[in-house]
Amino acid sequence: MKGISTILATILIVIIVVAIIGLTYTFSVTLFQQAAGGATNQTAATVSQTQKQATLITPVYCSGGTLRFSLRNSGSLPLAAGEVATFFDDTKLTTTSSPPVSPDINTASAAVGGILAVGTTTTFTVTGVSATGHTLKISSPAGVIPTQIVCS
Repeated sequence: MKGISTILATILIVIIVVAIIGLTYTFSVTLFQQAAGGATNQTAATVSQTQKQATLITPVYCSGGTLRFSLRNSGSLPLAAGEVATFFDDTKLTTTSSPPVSPDINTASAAVGGILAVGTTTTFTVTGVSATGHTLKISSPAGVIPTQIVCS
């Protein structure tokens, strides 16, 4: 009888050790998958943002109280309505702002359904601009582009 107890105890110890190793492996694999998933999602979001870029086409025309500038989608993804904003001396340009812009930047009139397609260029006009130095900022998911403008 004493020999059988030793064998059973050894088998139980082996089973317990294998179970502990299995639980540790499962815990660590799950932990690393969750950590890698968060980094993967963050990387995908960052890449998506850098692929959505609006560029100011130069030269910018500013004369007689009228400012004309052109924006181009230079990224590799379309820009939806509301993803591009322009600021004139820290005032967001809209059709109802002072000074007003035409066409409405939020709908990107040259684009279909308010989406500025890749490679598309749209020209905007701001009226009632004074003949002093101004700052025009273009904001897109890829970042902000500030430009100094002097009107004549």
